[in-house]
Amino acid sequence: MGIKYILIILLLGLSLYAENDPRLKILQDKSAYDTTREAIIKVLVKDKVKEVVPILIDIIKNKNEKLKIRMLAINSLSTFKDPKGVFALGEVINDINEPDEIRIAAINSLGDTGTKEAREILGESLAMSDPMGELLEKVALNLSKIGNKDDIPYFAPVLNHKNEKLRLATISFLERVADKYSLPIVAFFLSDKSIEIRKRAIRMVSKLGGSSILPTLIVSLIEENDISVKEIIIEELNKVKIVPIKKKFISELENYYYRETDEKIKPKIKLILDKLKTGSDVK
Repeated sequence: MGIKYILIILLLGLSLYAENDPRLKILQDKSAYDTTREAIIKVLVKDKVKEVVPILIDIIKNKNEKLKIRMLAINSLSTFKDPKGVFALGEVINDINEPDEIRIAAINSLGDTGTKEAREILGESLAMSDPMGELLEKVALNLSKIGNKDDIPYFAPVLNHKNEKLRLATISFLERVADKYSLPIVAFFLSDKSIEIRKRAIRMVSKLGGSSILPTLIVSLIEENDISVKEIIIEELNKVKIVPIKKKFISELENYYYRETDEKIKPKIKLILDKLKTGSDVK
């Protein structure tokens, strides 16, 4: 049997009619050597023989298959962008009994697929339970790669997740789509525990909100404890065109100015106060 299969492998480069392709039959034969089946999958995928998709799906669903074969089948499905294959990958992701290695491979394969169906499954997967956030991080990274502004709402469940890498992946996505409708979500990150995330959120709200975001930046400056973050807020306040705002924000900033003890920050706050009081940039 082994010799017969090896001889057929020698013919793998030949063009064959897909419906009569003996490679498909060998692939379905679980008694065949693993190396033979792996070689067949690789060649069929390279040749984009779409008839292999149902067999790949069967391999993925069969938990008795060797891990290496299942992983190869999962990674191969992205080549075909077949809706049934996408759905099968989604089932793997949401199966809590699957090893993380398999689920992560399915997540990455959906990211490589890049279709609308793949985006939807990845988006819906962001609502799954994952206390450590390691799987969710992979989902977020892959959706960040292929998503667009329509996928912004999918990220709502992970905004306050304890996994910092997951939150970083989320803000990376928001930076990439750079859409004004993401402003409320970006503003949420202004109070994030991570200094890096707060800095990136500040730059984003300034870019997306323009002058309308002045009060938000002022409140952020008053509430911020980290000097390096304060510097970023002041930098963005100096970029934003000054427009008239409610007096209470000017009053609060003035009170904060008198409380500020950092001699490097204090004169910069005074300059901003002067701009706000005159309603125009002070040269």
